[in-house]
Amino acid sequence: MTRQITNWAGVWLGTLLGVLAAYQQFKLPPVLPLLVEQYGYGRILAGSFMSIYAVLGLVLSVWAGRSIEARGLGPTLALAFGLMVSGNVLGLVNPDSGLSMLVSRALEGGSYAILALVGPVLANASASQRHLPIAFALTAAWIPNGQIAAGLLSGAFLADAQWKPLWLIGIAATFSLAGWTLF
Repeated sequence: MTRQITNWAGVWLGTLLGVLAAYQQFKLPPVLPLLVEQYGYGRILAGSFMSIYAVLGLVLSVWAGRSIEARGLGPTLALAFGLMVSGNVLGLVNPDSGLSMLVSRALEGGSYAILALVGPVLANASASQRHLPIAFALTAAWIPNGQIAAGLLSGAFLADAQWKPLWLIGIAATFSLAGWTLF
């Protein structure tokens, strides 16, 4: 069934859910050398902080689709928001433990698997046939937009050898989009 009228709030919410997922994934690479210096993570462990996203994406994508079918979009998004905030908080409170940071990134990666699926689907499903190309274009750029946001913000904090503000911004953005979703 094709929509007759574009729900722009749905297009933008879906797009921003994807951007949030990409931001959360790519906030780490610019500050990883700082984290390695401050906490002494080994090279394999430090590399695993990014790799865990790919592994969980492969493992959880099918589950995320089935969860949406079985439970609906709301509960699945609530789980994604909970995982993302939990992962960010765990990373903030116990960064000196490499295992804790890996679990933190795994929780974020679980959320990523859901948001990477839901964001583009929601945006595209909210567009009318006339505006579908615009929705496609917006959702095609969610990863680069998240990377750009993470890169620009990290530049502001790296000058002061800070990484925690990136996680706090991630938490604030997650709560903001969760609130929008509930609204």
